Amino acid sequence: MASCIAKAVEHWHTVNWVHQGICSHNIFLFTPRESNTKTRYDFSSPFLQGFDFSRPNAKPSLENHVEDLKYDVYRHPERQGPSREGHKKIHDLYSLGVVLLEIGTWGSAIDMIKRVTPEGRDVTKEDMFKWLKRHAKQRLAHHLGEEYQQAVMTCLNSDFGVSMDDDRNTMLANAFRERVLDKLASWKHVH
Repeated sequence: MASCIAKAVEHWHTVNWVHQGICSHNIFLFTPRESNTKTRYDFSSPFLQGFDFSRPNAKPSLENHVEDLKYDVYRHPERQGPSREGHKKIHDLYSLGVVLLEIGTWGSAIDMIKRVTPEGRDVTKEDMFKWLKRHAKQRLAHHLGEEYQQAVMTCLNSDFGVSMDDDRNTMLANAFRERVLDKLASWKHVH
């Protein structure tokens, strides 16, 4: 499932579009086609949807900002708050990292944040970022192995080793393939 979703994002980026809404709410699972299976959902073929705000990579982002934990948890820290950067492919990859964390822990990122937030305290983007990374570091390697954990951490840290790129983000695409897709593919074959 994780690999399929990551490949969907890669394909979307290949045509030079950004999604701007990658989150677990936008991942659909359907029932298996075979009627003789006991599985309720087909986890091998997830469907990424929620393209309401998708756009070509070169177009400016919409300026409407809604501050809401259920959306902010998936937004790159640069994309949170009233003054924020325009949406880039790297921001989609951060969102993917949050979804991969949820898949790897089989839990909600919002619940992860709420469990560690002191009563009555607002969650800052810095806290959210720190706590998501902590969950990834503490929980993923044990259950899913270091390759999966590294793929998630790469996305969460936006650590693709690319500072300058062409207008199609070719170097970012290659780094994403190497540091995330290949790791997820190798994880898939091992587990």
